[in-house]
Amino acid sequence: MSQISSIKRNTPIGVLTLNPNYGGGILSVINETYKILTTGGYDPTFIFLSDRLSDNMSWHRLKFSAGNSEDLIRDIKVIRIGVRHLPIEFGHYRYNLDLWKEALSKFDIFLGIGGTVNCALPLALLAKPFVLWFSATMLDDAEIEASTRKCLSRLWKNYQLQKMHQDETLILSKSKSIIAQSEHTRNKILEDRPKLNERISVIPVPIDTNIFCPKEPNINNSAKYLLYVGRLSDPRKNICLLYDAFTIVQKTFPEIELWMVGENSAKESGNFFGSNLITQTNIKILSEVKSDELINIYQNASILLISSWQEGLGLTGLEAMACGIPVISTDCGGPKDYIIDGKNGFLVPLNNPKIMAAKIQVLLGNDPLRIKMGNQARATVHLRYSRKSISIDLLRNLKQLDSGTLN
Repeated sequence: MSQISSIKRNTPIGVLTLNPNYGGGILSVINETYKILTTGGYDPTFIFLSDRLSDNMSWHRLKFSAGNSEDLIRDIKVIRIGVRHLPIEFGHYRYNLDLWKEALSKFDIFLGIGGTVNCALPLALLAKPFVLWFSATMLDDAEIEASTRKCLSRLWKNYQLQKMHQDETLILSKSKSIIAQSEHTRNKILEDRPKLNERISVIPVPIDTNIFCPKEPNINNSAKYLLYVGRLSDPRKNICLLYDAFTIVQKTFPEIELWMVGENSAKESGNFFGSNLITQTNIKILSEVKSDELINIYQNASILLISSWQEGLGLTGLEAMACGIPVISTDCGGPKDYIIDGKNGFLVPLNNPKIMAAKIQVLLGNDPLRIKMGNQARATVHLRYSRKSISIDLLRNLKQLDSGTLN
């Protein structure tokens, strides 16, 4: 039993979220939320759509029922909710509302966390009291992926997005407190919902700076590599920009490597690079990297790169900065909250490999500047993204919800 699991727990709380197998930053968000809640006097259970064949309905397998299952993941209690009609994305939460009602009956208060707010739809439909904590709007998160699809698939995806955008409006209207993880996301919400201005606050995801920290000064780092961490199959990440910028950088720094950490990397990357990526000897693709290994990879990197078209927060940027690594990111939303251009990293225009490459070359050619920026990056995270201050703000919202004083 871990130290966290032995902490005394009190008030049960249901936390609706994405399936942690979805990848990306959701697992880090779940872990941080768990630590905040357990140390703040709550007994959380994380509830999400199941990816298990035994839980879900499937016409292909002639399985015509869906159900729930309870489990423990690393001492964290979870409930998986069975899905009916998998191809109908906007129905994942509506067509199994009876299963949600059964699972939610065990709790009196709720928290919805995720990339978007849509995982909290059952709470809005069933009139449950809840707080939202999320990183992106539905359209901001999914429009780019929809645009890459072919004709009929794109039409179907856009139709589903319209439905989910309507659900997002319902969820926001029913939430007792709306918490965006970045100013970018707050502003996106207010673009077409200005009346919510007084109800939306910003609380970022905290970073454990005791775990994500610089390496010991006496550890020699002989390898030089640029680093990308994230899904490789997501068009929103714009991986092609990384390849194009890296190709330019190699002309000046032929020994530099690009390390790409992402789920099912080899298979996914082929969709974007074909043989170019697979045969490129200076590109190292890593999948199924454990947490302690990822921290070591962060610590020894020269620069972290974020190439995205859009990021609600960009958690990998904060993790790298906590490890004393400067970040070069496109001006894609969330990273603008924590990157001070020219001080602790660089912000570059969207999809401009020449400018990204130029900033990479500046830092690779000037170690004192790169180290100075890394130190500034660490200081930024330590000052503004520590768990202690963020925990106070999030728990205040939940305590008010619990006491009935949050309206």
